[in-house]
Amino acid sequence: MLKPGDGAATAKRIVTAMAELPDKLGAYAVEAELGRGGMGVRYLAKDASLDRKVASKVLPEEMCAHADRIGRFVREAKTLASLNPPTVAAVYGLDKHLGQMLLVMESDP
Repeated sequence: MLKPGDGAATAKRIVTAMAELPDKLGAYAVEAELGRGGMGVRYLAKDASLDRKVASKVLPEEMCAHADRIGRFVREAKTLASLNPPTVAAVYGLDKHLGQMLLVMESDP
């Protein structure tokens, strides 16, 4: 169970566990890792059904075991989806894949 102050250590364990590049995340074919942060990993992926590149932010399974982390992730997705300036990526969807939450959004061209 996570305790206050465990954030950095927990994030490091999660990043280490996710070090291998997955082939797919749901319906999206992963092409590259874009970055890592305290809440997971971002990937560049391809949406084959619409023939477009997307960015997928993954909340790992370990964090999905905590309702507060899921709530924060969903709030982030809803906040981003409510915005429409050119400097904020458009949100395409919120999904689950193998125990992980995915936030799928517009990728930089």
